[in-house]
Amino acid sequence: MNYKPSILQWNLNGFRAQYEYLQLLMHVHNPAVICLQESNFSEEYMAPLKNYTGYNKNRTHAHLLVAVLLKTPSHIK
Repeated sequence: MNYKPSILQWNLNGFRAQYEYLQLLMHVHNPAVICLQESNFSEEYMAPLKNYTGYNKNRTHAHLLVAVLLKTPSHIK
């Protein structure tokens, strides 16, 4: 196996405002793990990123969600 996992980490300060650029970074780097800070999500919302499973944690007094998205095993190349 010649797979080298990559991690994309970004303090994006608003998921919706940065969505297109995030898609470009995902296409170029094909990360196995994506770590997002300050996504401004609500606790119940998870980024709709195809082929990724997401986990999040929110501060109780703000929408400064930290999200970790893992590529589903069938999509790792």
